[in-house]
Amino acid sequence: MLTLNLASQELKREVKSRHIYSLLKKMNFVLMIIVIIIAIILLSAKLILQNNFNKVVAQTTLVTGNDGKKYSEKVRKINSRINIVAQIQNERVPWSYLLEAIAKATPDGVTLSSLKLNKKDLTIKLVGNAKTRDDLLGLKNNLENSEIFTEVKSPIKNILRKENINFGLNAKLILKNIAPANNL
Repeated sequence: MLTLNLASQELKREVKSRHIYSLLKKMNFVLMIIVIIIAIILLSAKLILQNNFNKVVAQTTLVTGNDGKKYSEKVRKINSRINIVAQIQNERVPWSYLLEAIAKATPDGVTLSSLKLNKKDLTIKLVGNAKTRDDLLGLKNNLENSEIFTEVKSPIKNILRKENINFGLNAKLILKNIAPANNL
């Protein structure tokens, strides 16, 4: 069998061009379908992610919103109370240990009638009665030898009498040494 191709070169080119054109048209159509499907998938994924994001934002807003403000306010109040308590504790002076030290330093013949403490000036004034001059000097020496008291001052009139002496002593305090471990 013999095949004859009576078509001209132009016709052959035109048929070939139409065939390529239809093939490109089909490929373009398939490509457009694929792009549309991918776009639909991406759009639905975006909507799902946006919905989840909105839920997370709503939940965290609740936590950081009113409840978070309430908790923050409570924490601030508690912290301020703790700071106040800490400040009070830092400014606290263990006066009972000071009184114990004074009691240990006081000889048997001395009776204290007044004790004035000035925390601002860190001074103390002792007023009392001593049976003898030796008792009064013993008290003064005990206070001077203590780690708690400095600059113990006694007026001259305190030692002019031998017996039944009404006295007044002034001294400065060293607050950091007022503790249970410090003994006279």
